[in-house]
Amino acid sequence: MQTQQSQEEMVPGFEEELILQPDDIADLVEGTDYRYVGQETINGIRTRHYILFLSPAEIAAMEGGEVSDVEGEVWIADEAGLPTIVIRFTTSWKETQEGQVGNGEFSLDVFDVNVPFTIEPPAGAEASLPEDVPLYPNATNITAMADIVSFSAPDDVETVAEFYRSELAALGWEKESDDGMAGIITQVWRKEGRALNLMISPQESGSSVLITLE
Repeated sequence: MQTQQSQEEMVPGFEEELILQPDDIADLVEGTDYRYVGQETINGIRTRHYILFLSPAEIAAMEGGEVSDVEGEVWIADEAGLPTIVIRFTTSWKETQEGQVGNGEFSLDVFDVNVPFTIEPPAGAEASLPEDVPLYPNATNITAMADIVSFSAPDDVETVAEFYRSELAALGWEKESDDGMAGIITQVWRKEGRALNLMISPQESGSSVLITLE
């Protein structure tokens, strides 16, 4: 699920930002008087559209200053399999701060509800490893800090260990040790004065891999 907010401050010198999340909006409209408009499809979701009769005090509490002429609308999801979440919310008002008069507007849209998405490895994650140290194919949850890289591999411990036995040897590394205990495999490799320590541990789905370079 993705959200998009937009806000317009039309009074010079107004520095406070009105930033709301869907949960905040739910709290804001709870108990507010409303008028049902009808069903509409918003951002690909069938919704129920309401006009809100918001209190100026509710906006003023978040925005500061004197607020009047508040208008608000909300579209609530109305589809089987979806909770009654806010899909779109808009509000506008007139405002006075420090003697200056202007208008304020805020809107929030929710997109891609229940749409599958893929978390990609962070940019530069592979670059954290030297060219002669491969990252395991389809690695996820990659964390790199100084000379330490950790990640999750989709395969079992022995499969990952065999990958590194083959790949590191082909890249000129010499294996110093290769031990297994309690399902964990540790390997130590050396090349041109450098040392590579590899620890592969089982986890619920696949393996956890820790590479340390010295």
